[in-house]
Amino acid sequence: MSVLIFALFVAGALAQMEFLSELNARRRNVSPSATNMLKLKWSAELAGYARTHAEICVFGHNIPTSPNFSRVGQTIAYHSNPVSSGETVDLWNSEKSDYNFDSNTCNTNMHSCLNYKQVNWANTEYVGCATVQCPGFTHRVCNYGEGGNINNARPYKKGASCSQCPLGFSCYNNLCV
Repeated sequence: MSVLIFALFVAGALAQMEFLSELNARRRNVSPSATNMLKLKWSAELAGYARTHAEICVFGHNIPTSPNFSRVGQTIAYHSNPVSSGETVDLWNSEKSDYNFDSNTCNTNMHSCLNYKQVNWANTEYVGCATVQCPGFTHRVCNYGEGGNINNARPYKKGASCSQCPLGFSCYNNLCV
């Protein structure tokens, strides 16, 4: 029994590291470059909310309220075939082709680039994700704190990478840490 519990713990830790790595890779390579992009850290609280929502096995948003974040953002995906966490993050990030940074608009409709903007929301510092196998599909949910897509603001400030990190942060590998 303890071997099974350890195996589940290791699998969960690997999934957590993969989501963090993939999300931060997209954030450090935005174009145009970001002056103020924070490096994401894992939140067990947000991951718990993500798991609760993913386990319902219904595709749709369910933004939780949190005592630790004034606003929580969310990205969701479902896949009928097995895909990696990186492929899911690529799906969300691919909405960049629908986003015009200069005009801060989505090219086709209001919702066509919101996942991209949330993944790359500079002031978001924490993320928690979950993957649940549902009947016929895999459901992935990530929750973000502080959530993005606020009042039609741009997701980040463009300019030299990390040139405007918040007070107490320094630049490492194009992210404010």
